[in-house]
Amino acid sequence: MQSFARFFGSLWLTIPILLSIAIILIMGTVGFGGIGLDLSVGALRKDWYRAWWFQGLLGLLAVNLITCTIKRKPWQFWQWGFITTHWGILMIIVGSSVSGMKKIYGTMP
Repeated sequence: MQSFARFFGSLWLTIPILLSIAIILIMGTVGFGGIGLDLSVGALRKDWYRAWWFQGLLGLLAVNLITCTIKRKPWQFWQWGFITTHWGILMIIVGSSVSGMKKIYGTMP
């Protein structure tokens, strides 16, 4: 269990995950990688952001945040900013995943 917490709660895992997510967000938003895909408004973003591998990256970041936060126990009063920030980011990840999976894309004439 210690090796799990050490690996998944490390900063050396956080940096590559965040860089990967940032690069994917940039590529999906700008429109790179759309070869063979529908390039209409929102279609490329839907194809990328709803993909299993992107959701897996978000899940890996969530596991990293939870492990990092729990690893810091016992929590002291001055660490509440750290705890609040990590749980806030975790809520944003959960909200974006739910929104991405339940969103309906379409156009109105």
